[in-house]
Amino acid sequence: MGAMIMSDKERLRKALLEMVKQKKLTLVQAAIQCEMSYRQILRLYQRYEAEGDAGLTHKSRGRQSNKINPHQEAIIALYTSKYEGFGPTLASEYLEKDGYEIDHETLRRLLLSKGFWKRQRKRSPYRQRREPKAQFGELVQIDGSIHDWFEIGKHSCLLNMVDDATSKTLAMLDSGETTRIVFLALWRWIKLYGIPLGLYVDLKTVYVSPKITGFSHLQVACKKLGIRIIKARSPQAKGRVERNHAVYQDRFVKDLRLQNVKTIEGGNAILEGGIIDHLNQKFEKPAKNPVSAHRPL
Repeated sequence: MGAMIMSDKERLRKALLEMVKQKKLTLVQAAIQCEMSYRQILRLYQRYEAEGDAGLTHKSRGRQSNKINPHQEAIIALYTSKYEGFGPTLASEYLEKDGYEIDHETLRRLLLSKGFWKRQRKRSPYRQRREPKAQFGELVQIDGSIHDWFEIGKHSCLLNMVDDATSKTLAMLDSGETTRIVFLALWRWIKLYGIPLGLYVDLKTVYVSPKITGFSHLQVACKKLGIRIIKARSPQAKGRVERNHAVYQDRFVKDLRLQNVKTIEGGNAILEGGIIDHLNQKFEKPAKNPVSAHRPL
């Protein structure tokens, strides 16, 4: 049998109890130095006399915790072969589909211990967030995310619409941030939910005309539909859609990789096939006012 491993606290208790045993210290004095009650030190002394050093050490030391997932090795093997680079939260969702149920925090600790994940530094907020609107459809943020979605060294655009009050999202892929894809996405939103009261856009010419007296195609269409266009003067102003871009760049890219999809048509099929619904189920929150602000078409 190997040597008994004792902590610093246990070694101190052993030394004090030995002094009690040799009549050099009383149990009351030992209790004070151990920061224990008299009853506690008495029980500990009796256990030490009966079991020796083993009576001072934690009973579960050296044993495997019953909380350890029995499929750890299989989970690590699957993660490294299929989901490497996935965050613990996203990886736990995919692992559940593969038949391995593991809490994302448990997976995070496991990956950290094996060196497959690094602690993420929490950044302090740049500025105080604007209070979200009260009603679904009161304001919809719209923006394009230009990114290498298919990981082929070529950028395309994910046109992203996010409701300000609920964070409900709708997205479509195209080759660029064009009037065509903006109109297609807006039309799809209107068919699903109705006409929103306002659109929150940046200053790209696809949304607003740079000329003082001019109008973009979107401005003309929104005027006819009674949709107010509100201009965002900085990326931080439309933070909800910017944060939603990051969600798609994490989750959608990995979905495309797993399914080996390399075309815009295939990407849109995945979006319509359930990923948007999944993101809405996971991240959508109830509006303060449950009555939708959308108007019927």
